[in-house]
Amino acid sequence: MTKNEQGFSTIEFLIGAVLMTFIIFFPIVTQMQMHAIQSLEQELNRTLQMAAVQGSVTPDIKQITEQNLADIGVENVSFTPETTSDPVERGGTVHVGIIAERPQESMFSGVMGLIGGDDIESDTFVVEGSIMSEYLP
Repeated sequence: MTKNEQGFSTIEFLIGAVLMTFIIFFPIVTQMQMHAIQSLEQELNRTLQMAAVQGSVTPDIKQITEQNLADIGVENVSFTPETTSDPVERGGTVHVGIIAERPQESMFSGVMGLIGGDDIESDTFVVEGSIMSEYLP
């Protein structure tokens, strides 16, 4: 019996190339999105620690947080309406919520669109947290 040794067709090559490109780049794109979220959560934790000492999120704390996020490329930062702005005595709860725009275009949405997945619904990240106040008036 003879063996057919024609090699790859153009269609097979294109399918393989697209598949390999996806396998190589999807983890990188996903990691970029996770890094942006992780950086925002780290800044939330710093803000919570500062707010616990002050008893609330003061304008100085907001400015420091916005500057720290701008240094890593996150612009248009705002705070949720639930963010504690009035001093809370020791033992109370201080709540902080940060809203920030994605630092770059969402390549994750593009890749998910290629494979038929759901697109990202929002171009903003929202992280929230609470901490016990340590403020003594």
